[in-house]
Amino acid sequence: MTHEELLGTINSLNFMESRTLETPYIALRAVVKLHEPNDFGNCSACGLPPTSTLVVYPCKTIQAIEKELQ
Repeated sequence: MTHEELLGTINSLNFMESRTLETPYIALRAVVKLHEPNDFGNCSACGLPPTSTLVVYPCKTIQAIEKELQ
């Protein structure tokens, strides 16, 4: 699924009406869990191949989530 297709699915009325209150929590928790800091203080998801660039935690994904939760 492309990024645009994923956003289209999430934004669709059918998707929004067919989900429970737990669905967004479960999805958000999965993203936060994926982007956890490793033992060296880097994001464990953002430094994965093919880039293999070290990204200091909190990465942009976690920063965006934190911003929206404030």
